[in-house]
Amino acid sequence: MLDFNSIDNLRVLNLILAGAHFLMALILLIFALVYRESSFTFFLYGEKDGPPSELKGIYLLYFALLAMVLAASFYLFYALDPFGLYKKEIGSNMQNFRWLEFALTGVLSIIVISFFNGVQSGSTLVGIAALVFSMAVSGLFSQMISSGIYKIKLSEIMSSPWKIAPFGSSIIFFGLLFLVLYRSYSALRQRSEVSEPLPTWIKTFFALTLVFYGMMALFPLGRWLLAGREAKYEYIYGGITTLFRFIFCILICYGTYKQSKQE
Repeated sequence: MLDFNSIDNLRVLNLILAGAHFLMALILLIFALVYRESSFTFFLYGEKDGPPSELKGIYLLYFALLAMVLAASFYLFYALDPFGLYKKEIGSNMQNFRWLEFALTGVLSIIVISFFNGVQSGSTLVGIAALVFSMAVSGLFSQMISSGIYKIKLSEIMSSPWKIAPFGSSIIFFGLLFLVLYRSYSALRQRSEVSEPLPTWIKTFFALTLVFYGMMALFPLGRWLLAGREAKYEYIYGGITTLFRFIFCILICYGTYKQSKQE
């Protein structure tokens, strides 16, 4: 039977996940090289009237590639565990490195996802990235509470509701993220319906984006419920995020292929 609390098993898990993310990075790199001459373009408008800035769609593969390499590097760091830092954090029910990983890869990923979901405003793009980063920060603070760094007693919640604010704030940030993305997605759908229906892969992309970041918003609550069982949480987090990243990787590559065929 698998021992969820074994640090050796966790190292094996992280080594496997590191390999999976390096594989995804390799797939993205191959697509980027194959379609490097592609000229399909995304447009980004500023606050003032004027021509939009143009971004070659192929460059988004490099953003996604960087996100996968960063995630793979973090998992490799966990597996090798230099100076016992990972083991120490698991033992203290904290994972500062995990939240740093989510902050960096989550922001890079949402930039790529936003373009494919129809975001064309520079300020909207910055706001979306800030919301994802804020979700990571609120997750970090919620773990500080659940690990006992900031202790909470039920009797104190009514008199000091700010102590549980991080658990609710991540959900609020996701709610704002949903509203912004849905507005851009709706505009994209309206523009698309003028010529042809919105492709199924884009609809799938949008739905999975909401599911993934919605789960990220609920993870702080999961951290609280699994307080003291940090190792088991690592299996859940690692498995879910890797699965969704793999699906996103496939959709980004497929979207690049489809966009290139329309040139």
